Amino acid sequence: MTAMNFLRTLMIAMTMVFFSCEDEPVEPQPAQPVSAGTCSEPENVTATRSTNTSMATVLWDTNADQHSWQVQYGNSGFALGSGTTFYSNAASKIFTGLSENAGYDFYVRSVCSANQYSEWIGPITIPPLGVITTDEYWPMALQNQWIFSIDNNNELPWKIVGTEIINDNTYYIFQLIDGEPRRKIRKSAVGDYFDLYEDYTGLDYTISGNETIILKDYLPINSSWTNTYIETTTEMGLPPENSNVEIVSTITERDASLTVPGGTFNNVIVVKRVKTVTSLSAPTAITVTKYWFAKNHGPIQIETDEDGVITTEKLTAHILY
Repeated sequence: MTAMNFLRTLMIAMTMVFFSCEDEPVEPQPAQPVSAGTCSEPENVTATRSTNTSMATVLWDTNADQHSWQVQYGNSGFALGSGTTFYSNAASKIFTGLSENAGYDFYVRSVCSANQYSEWIGPITIPPLGVITTDEYWPMALQNQWIFSIDNNNELPWKIVGTEIINDNTYYIFQLIDGEPRRKIRKSAVGDYFDLYEDYTGLDYTISGNETIILKDYLPINSSWTNTYIETTTEMGLPPENSNVEIVSTITERDASLTVPGGTFNNVIVVKRVKTVTSLSAPTAITVTKYWFAKNHGPIQIETDEDGVITTEKLTAHILY
């Protein structure tokens, strides 16, 4: 073999090795037990679906001790170690062939030497096309409180005073307000906000409690859901009476803005809830309630239309921890 042919063969081999490391998937390698600071983690990892929706770009910031990186990805919720792993010699990686109807999780870790890796950072998620990710539209923490006013008269605050585990779920308990049942709320991982009311006992009657979903913060405009339950009223000296309750909730606005006495809020979701109550002893009753939920602030306005009488509660002040 001539010297020229040898050099040409060597260059081709080097090119093949480079693309093998950069563009071909490799078997996930187990994380090496490294001491703190031995191999620093990538920072500020982001994943963004491109305008070409079958592509996504993963970006991260680097440190001097890192010489390359691994990116592992798969469908949302995949177990780390079961995804597809790529090497990258730059602080970014482009992925192609993605489905518009699927969400994907990405993990990134640094490679500092042949046997030294950082911990995996992730999951960094891109949702299916058109799907909105959940956020914090009703912050839940002890001592959080919201004060509403009707016609400039402040009401008693909605204040979170405790927590309770019900069926392995943590509910946040509001302080009791005279004349109303005790309220408890929780948020699921997917962004459903559950609104639970305890049984209520008045002077000579009892009304059974209920639980509905008051908000699904990940749904687009015009999406709706329905809750149904039976409400039992027991009056002294009379047999219990059941009423059928149906609540149809609809997202009517997203990313709205609203000014109330407590300030101007953006990133507002508006939910319209139509409650229909039917029973054997009374005519059908329909109540329409609209809730305005501001991102990272919670409810900021409630408007109730009952038999044509409209009552509007506006946020005056709130304290969040």
